[in-house]
Amino acid sequence: MTMSRRQRYIVLACLGYVALALAWIFLSDQLLPALIDMAAVVWLSSAKGVLFVLLSGLGFYFVLQGVPPALDEPEADYSLLQVFAAQRLPGWLVYVLMAALVSMVQIVYSRIAEIFDHAPLLVLFMLPVIVSALLGGLWPGLLATAAVAVASIYNMQPVGLFEIGNRLGLFHWSLLLVDGLTVSLISEAMHSARRRDVQRRRQLEQASEELSASEARFRRLFQEAPVAMALIDKQQYIAARNLRFDSLFGYEPTELTSLRDWWPRAYPDPHYRAQVKAEWVGGMRAALERTDDVQGGEYRVSCANGSEKRVLIYAISLLDGMLFSFLDVTEFRLVEQRLGLWMESFEQAQVGLIISDAQANTISLVNPAFARQRGYGPHEMTGMPLARLFPMERQNDMRHILHALSKNAHGVFETEHVRKDGSRFPVLVDVTVLRNPQQQPLTRVAFVFDLTERKAAEQALAAVRAHSAEQQARARLALLNQMQDANLARLRAESALAALRESESRFKLFIDYAPAALAMFDRDMRYLAFSRRWLDDYRLGERDLFGLSHYDVFPEIDDRFKAIHQRGMNGEIVRMEEDCFRRHDGGQQWLRWEVRPWYLDSGGVGGIVIFSEDISARLAAKSALLDSEARLRALIGTIPDLIFLKDVNGVYLLCNPVLQRLVGAPECDIIGRTDFDFFDADQAASFRANDKRALEAAVPVVNEEWLTFAEDGYRGLFQTVKTRVENADGQLIGILGIGRDITVLRQAEQSLRLSNVDLEARVAERTAELEALNQSLESFVYSVSHDLKAPLRGIEGYSQLLKEDYGASLDEDGRFFIANIRTGVARMSELIDDLLAYSRMERRKLETLPLDLAALIEQLLAEKADDIAAAGAEIVTDLSSVYVQADSNGLGLVMRNLLENALKFSANSLPPRIEISLGRRGDHALVRIADNGIGFDMAYHERIFEIFQRLHRQEDYPGTGIGLALVKKAMQRMGGEVWAESAPGQGARFYLQLPAVA
Repeated sequence: MTMSRRQRYIVLACLGYVALALAWIFLSDQLLPALIDMAAVVWLSSAKGVLFVLLSGLGFYFVLQGVPPALDEPEADYSLLQVFAAQRLPGWLVYVLMAALVSMVQIVYSRIAEIFDHAPLLVLFMLPVIVSALLGGLWPGLLATAAVAVASIYNMQPVGLFEIGNRLGLFHWSLLLVDGLTVSLISEAMHSARRRDVQRRRQLEQASEELSASEARFRRLFQEAPVAMALIDKQQYIAARNLRFDSLFGYEPTELTSLRDWWPRAYPDPHYRAQVKAEWVGGMRAALERTDDVQGGEYRVSCANGSEKRVLIYAISLLDGMLFSFLDVTEFRLVEQRLGLWMESFEQAQVGLIISDAQANTISLVNPAFARQRGYGPHEMTGMPLARLFPMERQNDMRHILHALSKNAHGVFETEHVRKDGSRFPVLVDVTVLRNPQQQPLTRVAFVFDLTERKAAEQALAAVRAHSAEQQARARLALLNQMQDANLARLRAESALAALRESESRFKLFIDYAPAALAMFDRDMRYLAFSRRWLDDYRLGERDLFGLSHYDVFPEIDDRFKAIHQRGMNGEIVRMEEDCFRRHDGGQQWLRWEVRPWYLDSGGVGGIVIFSEDISARLAAKSALLDSEARLRALIGTIPDLIFLKDVNGVYLLCNPVLQRLVGAPECDIIGRTDFDFFDADQAASFRANDKRALEAAVPVVNEEWLTFAEDGYRGLFQTVKTRVENADGQLIGILGIGRDITVLRQAEQSLRLSNVDLEARVAERTAELEALNQSLESFVYSVSHDLKAPLRGIEGYSQLLKEDYGASLDEDGRFFIANIRTGVARMSELIDDLLAYSRMERRKLETLPLDLAALIEQLLAEKADDIAAAGAEIVTDLSSVYVQADSNGLGLVMRNLLENALKFSANSLPPRIEISLGRRGDHALVRIADNGIGFDMAYHERIFEIFQRLHRQEDYPGTGIGLALVKKAMQRMGGEVWAESAPGQGARFYLQLPAVA
C-alpha cells in the first residue's frame, strides 16, 4: 500500500523523536556518572529531564506546524529542517527560552566546574546562542551571545570578578563572541531565505490553483459553449470537441479522429471537397504570412444522418494547433430566403400595402402599388407623416382611426385619401397593430383598397335600385288591388260561412279547398280549421291539426308573431306584404300574410284567421331578374364594340355607350326611336334594309358600313353582325346588332400585302448573297485551318526531334516542358478539328432520311467496343424499333459525342454504367443516355451547351468544350431538341427528341 505525504511525514517525525529521545537518555545517563559524583547526578538528571521536556515540546510545536492537511495536500513534501527553518517562535517566548537556556547552562557549569578545574568551557555556552539564533534569528542570537559573554567572564579566573586573567581566556572569549555573531547572522539569513522561499512557494501554489481553476472554467466553457468547436493539433488530429459539435453534426468520436476522417464525411462531393480544401489552404497560407487567424466562410456540411447544414467556419491559431468554430446558419438562411419571398410578395402585390411607425405616426415602408395609387415613388413616401394621406376635412377620420387602434389590435375603416396632385379617392383600410411585450403599439400594417370603382358601381346600383323601387311600387299597387279583390272574396266567404254555420261538412269542404293558405284559431291558438293550401305551403303533409296548438306545430314562432296574434285577438287587422319566416330546420319562407279577428254571435272576438301566401319563388325570380339585368348592362357597357337591340319595326330597345357616341345622344333619348331620327334618309334606309334581311334570314347577316361618329367626327369602317332575337316561346322579338371597328385591320391587310411583295424580292436577293457568302466562308475556314495546322506540324516535329536527340541530356524540367509543348500542340490540333466540325455542321446541307435508331446505336456501340472495354464500362440498352427523320451523319455525330462524354465523366465510378433506351412521345422519338458519373449542377444546364464552356479543369477531364455545342447545333438543324437532367454526384441523363416516322 502506498502512503500519502501526510502519513510519511508523521512516521518520519515520530521516528526522529524516538531516536533523539533515546540518544539523549542513553548518552546523558552514561556520561554523567563518569564525570561527577552520584550526589550531583540526581540533581543533574532532574535538570536534564526539564531541559529535554522543553526542547521536545518546542520540537513537536514545529513538527505539528508542518503537518499537511488530510483533504487538500500541498504539492511538495516538507522536511523537519525546512519546518524548523520556516517557523519563528513569538518574540517573548524566544527571549524567555534564551534566558532559561543561559541560566541552565550556568547552573550546569557551576556543577561541573570543579571536575574541569574551572576551565572556561565556552563551547558549553554556545548551546543557548545556537538555539536562540536558530529559533529567533538575529536579535535573540545577539542577546544570547551578550548574555553568555557576561556569564563566561564571570566564570573565568579569577571567578566572580568579571575579569579575564590571561590571553588564552581572552582569545576563547573573543572566539565565543565571533561565533555567536556568525551564528546569529547565518540564522537570520537562513530565516530570511526560507521566508522568501515559503512566500514564493505560496505564490506558486496560488498561481497553480488559479491556473487549475482557469483551466477548469475554460474546459467547462469549451464543452458548454453554444457554438460548435473542435481543437485540431499540429498532426491534424482532433484533440478535443465540445458537446455542440457532436449534437450539430451527429458523428461519434470514433468516426472523426482527424481531418482525414472529416473531409470525406463533411464534403462527400469530391469537387466541392476540392474547392473547400483549396480555399482553406489559401486562407491558412495567407494567415501564416500575416500571422493572423484564418477567416473562414460559409460552407455546406453533410451530417451523420445524411442531412446538410450551412455552416460558418472560423479558425484561431494556437501554439499547439488550431481552434475551429462552427456556426450553424441553416435556419438563418431559410428565414432569410422566406423573408426574401415575403419582401418580393410585398413589392409585387397589386394591393396597396403600408407599414407605419405607431409611435411617430409616420410611414416606414410602402409597396409600389400603394405609392403608384397616390402618384408618388415608394422612397418619396418613406418618413412621410400619416396626416398627409388624408384631406384636410378628413383629418378627424385619421384621429378616430388612431384612437380606435390604440385599444384594439385590428380594425377596418372607410375614409378618403389624397393624391400628390390633390385629387381625392375613397379607400377601405384594413389595419393590424403589432405591439411589444408591454403591449405598447410599435408598428401598424395595413391593406388599403381603392374604392373608386366600387363607389361608381354603388352609384349605378343605386340608380338601378331607384328604378327597381319604382317598378316595385307599381307592382305593389297591383298586388294591393289583388289583395282588395281577395278581401272582397274573403268577405264573401265569411258571409257564406255564416250562412253555412249549421252545415259543418260544407264549411270544412270550403276551408279544405280554399284557393289560399288559411287557418282558423280559437283564443288559445288551437286549430279550428285549415285549408289544404295551408298544409302544402308549410310542408305539413297529411297531418291532422284540429285541436293542436299553433305554437306546438310551429315551435320556431318567436315573440314578434305571438304579439301580432295577440293584436288580432284584440280586434286589430294586421297584414304584411313581405315577411321572412325562419323554420326550425334553418330554411326560410317569404310570406305575404294577413291576420284578421273572427267574432262570436255575442260580438266578442272568438279567435283569429290567418291568410298567407308563400312568395319566396316570386321574390327569388324577381331578384334574379334584377341581377341578370344589372350584369347584362354592366357587360354591354364595358364591351368596346357597338351593340344595340331593335324591335321588328326598327325601334331601339337597348344600346351601349358606343352607339350613344355614334348618334350623339344619351340612351334615354335613343330608346323608342329609329335610325331615321339620327341619320340621313339614305343611310337610315340602308340600315333598315340590312335589318330586314337579318330578320328574314335564319343565320346572322354580316355587313361592312362606313360610320361617322356624331360625338367627335371620327369616320371608320365597321363590320356589323345582325341576327334575329326570339323569346323562349320562339316568338320574334327583334334584331341584335354588334358592330366592330375594322378600319385599322383593313389598313394593316393592305400594308401587309404590299410588304409581302417587297419581302419576297428581298428574300430572294438575300438568299443569293448568303449562298455566295457561305461559299467564301467555307473556303476561308479551310484556308485558315490549313494555315494554322502548318506551324503546329512544325512545332510537333521539332519537339519530337528535340525529345529524341536531346532528351537524355535534358533535366527533368526540360523533359517536362517538352511534354507540355507536345500536349498543347495536340490539344490545339484537336481544337481546330472540332471548330472545323462545328463550322461544317453550321453550313453543310442535311440529307434527312428515315433512319432506324436502334440499328444506328448498335453500330456506334460496335465502333466504340474497344473504348468501352478499356474503360470497363457496363452498357445497358433498351432499344425498340423506332424510325426518325434525320441526317445520318449528323445523328451519328450526336450519338458519338454523347457516348464519349458518358464514358469520360463516369470513368471514376465503380464500375462505370451507361444506359441507352428508346421510346416514343406522341409524334416524336425520345432517346435517353444516362451514366453514373460525376453529374453537374442544373444551374449550369444552359452553359454546358455553349461553345468553349467547361465545368471542369482540363487536367481532370480533357476536351475542347465544343462537343455538346456541336450536339445542340446538329439537333437544331435536324428539327430536334436536346436537354439534360443531373445533380452533383448523381450522374447525368441526356435526352434527344426527333420527329418520328409513322
